[in-house]
Amino acid sequence: MLVYAYDGTFEGFLTSVFTAYDLRESPERIESGEIQAGLLEQTRYIAADFAKSERVRAGIQKKLGPLAYEDVYTAFLTPDYDKATALYRYIRLGFDALGRKLVDHFEDERVMRIVRMAKRVETEIQHLKGFIRFRLIGGVYYSDFEPDNDILEVLAPHFAERYGDQRFIIEDKRRDKLVACEDGRWELYLSPGLDLSAFGKSDESEWSEMWKEFHKALTIKERANARQQKLMMPKRYWEYMLEMHDRDNLPVRFT
Repeated sequence: MLVYAYDGTFEGFLTSVFTAYDLRESPERIESGEIQAGLLEQTRYIAADFAKSERVRAGIQKKLGPLAYEDVYTAFLTPDYDKATALYRYIRLGFDALGRKLVDHFEDERVMRIVRMAKRVETEIQHLKGFIRFRLIGGVYYSDFEPDNDILEVLAPHFAERYGDQRFIIEDKRRDKLVACEDGRWELYLSPGLDLSAFGKSDESEWSEMWKEFHKALTIKERANARQQKLMMPKRYWEYMLEMHDRDNLPVRFT
């Protein structure tokens, strides 16, 4: 039984797909990082290769269509431990049999698995476009969060366009990385132990109070719907939403 090990990057995964076709192999699993092969397993370590990954990327877009590629990339952002194996089987089904019909082949579990994974990521992206909150620290707007999926780079262009005239940082504390934006241009950095004191004296309390008052002003007691608010604002995001830090004083009490 053959197992591929790659570096965890999207380029590394695409390189694994290239290798499987190039060597005419059919790996049973594709996993990231160091793996411990079983007694009857052979492990092949795949180094990410940009040129090879680009060939696979172009091949997916051309033979399977842009929608299939979008689902592949989006589903890859999940934390699912077996995502690379599921994606490989999905791509292989398209290349070997279905072509552009792949995205509509919902009766196949290999397709539906990727559809569900991509939908889960897309839902969180839409939630966080509305739920991310910034606080002003020494002239820089800062926000931190811990998304379920690895979506920081997907969110960055949205906020860079929306707040292009501001300097801001969004930090994914779960994955120790951040994006920093200035003049509408953003860059990705690793951020283990980010020291916010580098940005100067914080006026965080003033900024937090403003957000709380803004939320109260928009909340009309007679139209309050606690059940709907819970559905639209998942509880796992509350820790990073400033207006939820003072829930006892809101017209609607969350329980």
